[in-house]
Amino acid sequence: MSALTKLSRNKAYDGHITKYSHNSAELACTMQLNVFLPKAADHGKVPAIYCLAGLTCTEDNFAQKAGALREAAKHGLALIFPDTSPSEFHDWPRWQEWCRRKKGVEANVRMNNASFLGSR
Repeated sequence: MSALTKLSRNKAYDGHITKYSHNSAELACTMQLNVFLPKAADHGKVPAIYCLAGLTCTEDNFAQKAGALREAAKHGLALIFPDTSPSEFHDWPRWQEWCRRKKGVEANVRMNNASFLGSR
């Protein structure tokens, strides 16, 4: 399992949204994700929801456009926004490899669960 590298952290709705990168062994590329943790996460475990954006979206699209952060903060929910379309796979000749993204998302879930939920 690849280690997470923190790229940025910003305050949002009484919580924080943090951008991470990691090397995906499954997809053989660097991937990014955003994690929103509400203030309630400072005091213990909180439920987490994986927010999967559409085709050609990055880890930023859902977080920026859906308006979910305010509601997540209000209800004490963590939101995890993985990159569902790594940019290395937007090249059509790599289509078959790109179709492996389901495995990439599954690997992301395993890594995120171990990193964020297993450490509390």
